[in-house]
Amino acid sequence: MPRLFQRCQQAGFAKLYLERKNEIMKFDLVIKNAADVETDCLVVPVVDKGEKDRPQAAVLSTEKPFHDVAQELIASGELSGKALELAMLYRPAAVKAKRVLFVGGGKEK
Repeated sequence: MPRLFQRCQQAGFAKLYLERKNEIMKFDLVIKNAADVETDCLVVPVVDKGEKDRPQAAVLSTEKPFHDVAQELIASGELSGKALELAMLYRPAAVKAKRVLFVGGGKEK
């Protein structure tokens, strides 16, 4: 059994892996403003800069559009920066990507 499959199985994603094992994911390295990149999905990290009992989510991007689209998620508590937390936005304003996936990176060190 491939190592990736074992890790997916432990995390509960084994079915997803089986369905997509024959697909090829394309990665592009583009040097320009991320908000101007036309792509299926952009991944933006979010960390927790708060104290122990008071999370404070911070988007790790210098680009204003990502902060703007994440504000509502952060204000509602849907996005806190907790490790492996995921929040997907579809067709966000001021961003050319079809989707933006915010991924929690845990406590900032």
